[in-house]
Amino acid sequence: MSDAYRLPQDKYKLANLPFLFFQTNPKASDWMLNYFKKYPKDVLSSGHLAEYLEAMTASWFTDQRSDQLKKLYDATKDALTQKQNETFKSYQNKVDENIKFSTKFYRDIVDFMREKYDR
Repeated sequence: MSDAYRLPQDKYKLANLPFLFFQTNPKASDWMLNYFKKYPKDVLSSGHLAEYLEAMTASWFTDQRSDQLKKLYDATKDALTQKQNETFKSYQNKVDENIKFSTKFYRDIVDFMREKYDR
C-alpha cells in the first residue's frame, strides 16, 4: 500500500479516512480483494488491516463473499501475526453475521422499500 495512506494520517488518527470512500463504492470491494491477493505483504505491513477489512467487507452479505474471505485468510494465514489473525477472524464473524441478518430480514426490508419508495 502506498505510503500516502500512512502520512500524515497516522499523525492525526485519520488512517482509515481513505478507506471510508471505498465503502461507498460497490466495485471497490472487488478491487480491494484483488489488491490484497496480489500484494498481501503491503496490506499486512501497512498497520491498517482492520480498516482495510472493514472497507472491503462493508457490503458483504452473501455466502460467496464469506467464502472469498475464508480463501483470502487461508492464503495469508502463515504470514499473519496473532493480532492480525484475530482481526481476520473478527471480520469473518462480521460477514457471517451479515449473512444471518440479511437472510432473516431480507424479505421485510424489500417489502418496506417497495411500500415506501416504489411508486
